[in-house]
Amino acid sequence: MLTVEFHRANFKAVKWEKAGEIGWDGKRMTASTEGLRRLLAEPIRVRDGKDKWRELHAAEDPELFMRSLWLYYSGSYTFALPAKES
Repeated sequence: MLTVEFHRANFKAVKWEKAGEIGWDGKRMTASTEGLRRLLAEPIRVRDGKDKWRELHAAEDPELFMRSLWLYYSGSYTFALPAKES
């Protein structure tokens, strides 16, 4: 199973905490929270050549989508770790 963990800032404890994860078992994708389920419905932008970008939906290529999430989903208060096999 390929999994991507999502973390968010906890300002009270001054640390990062796990917010959820998305998994892909080769047939279907599962998300641990409603917010991550909505993320699966939205396309992400991936590089397609030197200067070209394209939108990628989770249904098109789930493995590439999972491996590209950590590049796309990062911000000041939340981020995704690179995909790992479990």
